[in-house]
Amino acid sequence: MKRMAGWTRVLIIDACLLLVSVCIGVTLNRSFVAGPQEQIFTYSEEGGQRQLKVLEEMKPAPSMPTFPEVKLADLKKMVEKGDAIVLDGRASTDYEAGHIPGAHSLSVADFETRFLHVSSHLPRDARLVVYCGAGSCSLSKQLAAKLHQKGYSRIQIYFAGYNDWFLNGNPVMKGKDEF
Repeated sequence: MKRMAGWTRVLIIDACLLLVSVCIGVTLNRSFVAGPQEQIFTYSEEGGQRQLKVLEEMKPAPSMPTFPEVKLADLKKMVEKGDAIVLDGRASTDYEAGHIPGAHSLSVADFETRFLHVSSHLPRDARLVVYCGAGSCSLSKQLAAKLHQKGYSRIQIYFAGYNDWFLNGNPVMKGKDEF
């Protein structure tokens, strides 16, 4: 019976510690739960009194369009027929190690510099298919968003990426980009 009382005491102490931890966590994270501020304030001193004034209204972030997904079978047809310009958003070293045949390197990390060289080969009305390493890689989404900001509207994403292409036994090319 004394053993049971010891275990009960341990469980009660653990429950109390857990409750205190939850209370502290909720208190510290309250600002994150509340969401972003809608205004930025500053203090000013007018007439010897400090006043809180609105410095800037927060503007909502522009909505990001959703880009259609391309499946492996459709991408294979596009590559065979040359129906789309395929762009690789990975680092240039990854591109050089292996890429989808006919794809061009447009690394997200070097986008602005690389875009100057590539843009003359990308008609605004062309169908663009972007990809990166795999579905968990966000580079394709970032590349699609950057291209959209530059005025391209026919953008699709091959979310499965290079890994899916390669692992399904499709041909790959190695080397630097022609552009």
